[in-house]
Amino acid sequence: MQREGFQVNESVSTRAANIQKYYSRTLPNIIYNNSPSIDLVNLTKTSNTRFSKTNSVLNNDWKKSFDLNSNNAYTNQVATCENSGNGDKFAHLTSLANSVDKNSRLRCGWVYNTSDYTQGHGALGINSGPLNASASGTWMWDLNEAKKRYNTDICKNITDCGDIGASMYQGKCGWCKKSGKAVPLNGKVAAYPFSPNTACPTARLVTSASSCPAPGSNTENFINPVSCNPSANGSIPRDCLMQKVVGAGCSDAGSLYQALKSGSDNDYMSVLKKQQAWAVYQDRANTPLDAAGLSSGKISVADALNGFNRVREQASSGANGGLENAARDLCLKAGTIDSYDFCSEISDSQNGPFALECLQDAFLKAGGQKSGRKYPSSSNASSWNGLGRWSKVKSGIQELYNDTKSTDRVMQENAMMDFYGIQLENKQKALTVRVGQNCDNYSGWQKDLAIGSWVARIHFPFDASYITVPSGLVAQLINNKGESHFVNGPGEFSFCSKAGFNDNVKKITVMEPSIRLSEHCDSDGWQKFLGKGEWSSGSGFPSDASFITVPSGLSATLVNGRNEKLIVYGPRKFSFCSWPWFNDNVRQITVSDYES
Repeated sequence: MQREGFQVNESVSTRAANIQKYYSRTLPNIIYNNSPSIDLVNLTKTSNTRFSKTNSVLNNDWKKSFDLNSNNAYTNQVATCENSGNGDKFAHLTSLANSVDKNSRLRCGWVYNTSDYTQGHGALGINSGPLNASASGTWMWDLNEAKKRYNTDICKNITDCGDIGASMYQGKCGWCKKSGKAVPLNGKVAAYPFSPNTACPTARLVTSASSCPAPGSNTENFINPVSCNPSANGSIPRDCLMQKVVGAGCSDAGSLYQALKSGSDNDYMSVLKKQQAWAVYQDRANTPLDAAGLSSGKISVADALNGFNRVREQASSGANGGLENAARDLCLKAGTIDSYDFCSEISDSQNGPFALECLQDAFLKAGGQKSGRKYPSSSNASSWNGLGRWSKVKSGIQELYNDTKSTDRVMQENAMMDFYGIQLENKQKALTVRVGQNCDNYSGWQKDLAIGSWVARIHFPFDASYITVPSGLVAQLINNKGESHFVNGPGEFSFCSKAGFNDNVKKITVMEPSIRLSEHCDSDGWQKFLGKGEWSSGSGFPSDASFITVPSGLSATLVNGRNEKLIVYGPRKFSFCSWPWFNDNVRQITVSDYES
């Protein structure tokens, strides 16, 4: 039977193209077969779906480079394209260009960054683009073309023959005496001799800085407008170093360029040495910049370029530590280092002391306020650093925050003052003492007195005979002879047992617990009450204090003129006269809570 001739019409052509497109993307496919030994790789190597003789067989041999039994096949291939090994991207690009299978439909290409060629990178893709759609740059499927462009861009930064001695250019660029500019190298000859911008006769090509023509030689057609010739004292001009900063890939907005521009002729780096970016880079870089050479200008062009290139490499790094930010400040934009948080580098296991600004930063980040009593300052930094590890400092701050939500009212009030500097409204009923008429059976009139000074006949009846003082208050009774008696809470006192006070109390002063200072060793003379806090001689109490009374619940730390300390725990009365070096010589008293 003779078959009719087959003609391709538009619908058949379209369908065949769709099939071709589908299988080119999906091979190997599902194949229905009951043979367990079928060779799927070779079976699906090609697809002959074509609609004209000019169509090529779809070659899916690239699949063999994938381990089809591995779940990491795609990941491994991406890593091969993207990873630059030791960080030399040009070497990585060269390696890819030499090893790639040019017949493969899915292989490595290069994403070229036209604004900064050093920021390009390899990527897995097809001829129309990388598989990673977020990759930014110009997609170059031909890796040899990408290599040529990269090498040409490297050499464009060279401004005179001496530059080729820098490690960043060695083996990559030579100096063409004919054109007076640098060209890409392939060994000892021009790498791209058929391009007018990169060609150079081998006889006119300099491949080593030691073979460069003497400065000013008429064998050079190109004359660099910026001279790098050393002066009589051996110093390279500042303008030359500024040019090399830019030639290494840095910006004229970086602090390195700005410092060279504004530095003195005696010290090119005088401005930069005062800046944080310089100090951080010099301290952390594996190979810091040659400070002496850059300051005096007595440095070779090659060494200067190598140093500037190392700064540029750190600035281009994907890391975001102090070193990298310092490099970006030096190379790209002055002031970058100012926004870097050095405190973020502190590990939880690190021991103090810590920088005050880091303590303050941690306090504020936790929600604390500068008005808080425990906001880190020069006066209390030792307390924070005394906690030990950084994790303990953070825990201490967190505990302080937690206490602001405590159900213990006193704890919450203290924490609110410590953390925020906010005094909570006291919603509790104010503490009062109770004064009554009859001391035998507590009958008759009763009067509650809050904190303050109260006078008989004006604030309470003259015939008061007893007083009840709760915990947290102290009452001072004064009779008509000026004699005093103190009642510390919690406690009761019947005036009937004190003939000088019965029906004869003229004044009652109610106060919070405080210590009492007296002038003389026998408690006579002037008297001064000091609450919790730190008090200094002269401003807080008279300098001739000789006697102290400390009630229950308080302690007093005395410091004399020789910085010797003495602690008195309440309840206790203490005469400095028994300690001669404290008599009339107490310069500071700290009153604090104490539980016996």
